[in-house]
Amino acid sequence: MPSNELLSLKELNMKVASLFTLLLGQRVQTVTLLDLECMTVSFQGLEIVFSKLLKTSRQGHHLPETILPRRYDEKLCPVSLFDFYIDRTQFIRGKEKQLFQTSVKPHHKAS
Repeated sequence: MPSNELLSLKELNMKVASLFTLLLGQRVQTVTLLDLECMTVSFQGLEIVFSKLLKTSRQGHHLPETILPRRYDEKLCPVSLFDFYIDRTQFIRGKEKQLFQTSVKPHHKAS
């Protein structure tokens, strides 16, 4: 894919969702539940704490904190892509805290 600045919102959504699904190694449901309040950018990378119960959760066994490390390739770095995606979707996000937003008007959280 071309650089992130040249991608349409739909292409950017697909790139972020694909990369996060591959890196997290989780079900699609897990990726759609990603919430900005449980994601933190640190020196190590992008820290994700899954606060909601998942289909694979059971009592006493929940997904541990996950860190997606920084990469040298700017096109595939999850931290750079996360920051770019947040900036690009800020105008359609409003007060919504779910990471993924639809690319078609009216914009709302993706399911």
